[in-house]
Amino acid sequence: MRRREEIVALVLVMAALAALLVLRRPDQMQAAEWVPARMVRTSYGAMPGQYKALYLTLGRLGYHTRRLLRPYPLLPPRGLLIVADPYKVPISAFEARRLFDWIRRGNHALVLVEHHAELLTALNGHPPDEADQQDSEADDEDTAPAPQGGWQVLPSVGDDAAATAIATAPSFLSAAAPALRVASHVRFSAVPLPEELRALTGVTVPLYRDRQGTCVAYSAVGEGGIVWCCSPWSFSTAGLREGNNLEFALALANLHPQDPVIFDEYHHGFGRNMSLWSLAPLYTKLGIAVCALALCLLLYTLGWRFGPPRLPDAERFTRSRAEYLTSMAGMLERIGATHLVYQRLCRRLRQALGHRLNLSATLPWGKLLEANQQHPVVEHVTLERLVTRLTALESVRRPDPEVLCRLAGEIARLLA
Repeated sequence: MRRREEIVALVLVMAALAALLVLRRPDQMQAAEWVPARMVRTSYGAMPGQYKALYLTLGRLGYHTRRLLRPYPLLPPRGLLIVADPYKVPISAFEARRLFDWIRRGNHALVLVEHHAELLTALNGHPPDEADQQDSEADDEDTAPAPQGGWQVLPSVGDDAAATAIATAPSFLSAAAPALRVASHVRFSAVPLPEELRALTGVTVPLYRDRQGTCVAYSAVGEGGIVWCCSPWSFSTAGLREGNNLEFALALANLHPQDPVIFDEYHHGFGRNMSLWSLAPLYTKLGIAVCALALCLLLYTLGWRFGPPRLPDAERFTRSRAEYLTSMAGMLERIGATHLVYQRLCRRLRQALGHRLNLSATLPWGKLLEANQQHPVVEHVTLERLVTRLTALESVRRPDPEVLCRLAGEIARLLA
């Protein structure tokens, strides 16, 4: 009973620890958790329009790459955020405010927008309604939608074949990548952003342009900034190796060399599969796991068996197989039935030889010896010696047990 009391006390202590973990203050919990996700709608892929190549390349070069599986208020304290033309989960006004607060604290964001330019209105704090979102998803299969609602993104003239965009203003990006390879249906206008967005970001400077218009612009936001790019292709698996596109991405990553490069996966569709468990902080999950373990231990201790098992009366007086064999061996030893052991040895040797020689086990010893001499399956000299000794014991009524033991050992070695 003492052991049971100790286990129950241990369970209570673990339950108390779990309660402390679950009831911790929210500001003491981790702001975000990075877990490998298995998502159907994702930018983390090897297709030409996805960005797995950039993710893996940055990781190989020593940068800390992460995938954002939660809304913007749960971003880590520092880092570079890559928002790659998301369209499945709209950005809410609350997320937009938290994103700009995060950037003002000295962080940077690379915003890639081409087919889903409603991202700009969402960052204004006015997310598009459901009808606009459905129209945007329908237009995604065709060419870029025409600008509407005050978007300062203009359709390009001509096709979206890859072109070279030249740096038009000196910056930390133009020092690393003086020219950028772009392919897009749209270009920014002379005033790159809507008025409401300019009020949040301040002055926006065009950085790169080709003959069709501005492709890249930069907005300083507090101590950080946002790089606007209308060519997501430049950083995708298909376009990353073109021109100085990789150098452009590395120049951005070098702004925060010790901080993670964060790829926004939440707004590509992970948010639709979000559950209460995935939103829970790490300490809450640990607390729930400890509670589950404590419950399992409690159930285990309640079902603990103290004392020997009690068999039913019908099975209590039945003998086991070992007891039966021991009794039979003792009885045969008392009556001296060694001739049964002799018969068993002869039968075993005949059956083994017949099986290996593909002959009947009832053949005389001479036939078996003759067959083994023609097609030896065991050592013939030893076999002849054993057969001679077995034949000599055939007329003995009760062979000596020691002689039979030696014969049994030699037969076992011969057949092995």
